[in-house]
Amino acid sequence: MEDAETVIFTLARTVENRDPSTGGHVERVSHFAAALGRAAGLSESEVKGLRRAGVVHDIGKVAIPDDVLLKPRKLTAEKRAIIQTHVEVGCELLRPMRTFAGALPAVRYHHERLDGSGYGNTFQNSALSGRTRRKLRIVRPFPMPTR
Repeated sequence: MEDAETVIFTLARTVENRDPSTGGHVERVSHFAAALGRAAGLSESEVKGLRRAGVVHDIGKVAIPDDVLLKPRKLTAEKRAIIQTHVEVGCELLRPMRTFAGALPAVRYHHERLDGSGYGNTFQNSALSGRTRRKLRIVRPFPMPTR
């Protein structure tokens, strides 16, 4: 399974490299999520899961056309809806791999806010455990550079 993880991490970094404005975003998210997870007292396996989630959280952008992903100006409502599909695509891509099972909530919900706003299927009233929500709070606050 380590080979599959390497392939997925490589794919995630390749997806990020399509958009030069992201400038190491997944590495920063991965690094800071793991550091904050440790500081929050999470177990090493949970910290490892946060690190994985940080790298792969945007992997679904592999399915987003360049004219949407690389658009330098504000997106139209139609194009915004297209880019918002990356959370679902990412989950479906990773779902078959046990290695990434713990990362699926972060991939699916990383554009959510705890009040249910944002996008990704609004988890405000979902069955996510309190512990999972706390982990998502750790990962979510890392913004991408602005264009």
